[in-house]
Amino acid sequence: MELVRRMLMAVEESPLPPTTGDFEMPDESPALVAFHMQLLCGAGYVQASVSYPHGQAYPRYVDPLLTWSGHEFIDSIRSDTVWKFIRQKVKADGGSIPIEIVKQLANTYLKKKLGLE
Repeated sequence: MELVRRMLMAVEESPLPPTTGDFEMPDESPALVAFHMQLLCGAGYVQASVSYPHGQAYPRYVDPLLTWSGHEFIDSIRSDTVWKFIRQKVKADGGSIPIEIVKQLANTYLKKKLGLE
């Protein structure tokens, strides 16, 4: 989830209009980034053009943009305080949870902070 959070923030910070460049994350395996980008696109958080270069084992994602759901999700986990809370919960519960549960945890935390619960 740490990589997913960093990827979403990087997509959000990308210049508009898109730059027609491949999406990359420094110090991360391009194959791992491509796999997670595929998941983010499939979940509806990101839209991107996809190409399948000949001889390459993974696709390239070009000009990714956050969807409305992607913006909502990154807004819910942007705060380092919220992210720390989520990481502690995940660690206490075994280390891995679905992205929808992460979103629910973030929203629950934020509602309590705002006095809505």
